[in-house]
Amino acid sequence: MIVSHFIQLVLASSFGVASTFYLIHLNVNSILASALIGFIGSFITFSDKKRQEDIRAIIYCSSFSAIGLNTLIVSKLEVALLPLLIVFLYNSLKSKFIGLGGKLGSIAFVASVVFVIIQKVYL
Repeated sequence: MIVSHFIQLVLASSFGVASTFYLIHLNVNSILASALIGFIGSFITFSDKKRQEDIRAIIYCSSFSAIGLNTLIVSKLEVALLPLLIVFLYNSLKSKFIGLGGKLGSIAFVASVVFVIIQKVYL
């Protein structure tokens, strides 16, 4: 069950990153692209409300990260790696923050900084 939840989070994060990234590259305003993806993500429903909250939050957080990194992501590999990083940070930090205020933005920021460091060092 934990593995399937992790996979769902990675898929949701991949949707958030990739769709926002590609909308921006279709010349959609970056804020509008992120808002659209967050809006679409708000319609995802599960019977388990905690799972539903996690999926919606990870989509929003991922689309937010894609805004900041849209000029730095240069390959499909990087589009694939960023969601893994976001999900790892989300799972690691979600118990450190209470509520959603600041948590998702902070996770998106940390993911972006770590992504840039990894990109400069390894990619």
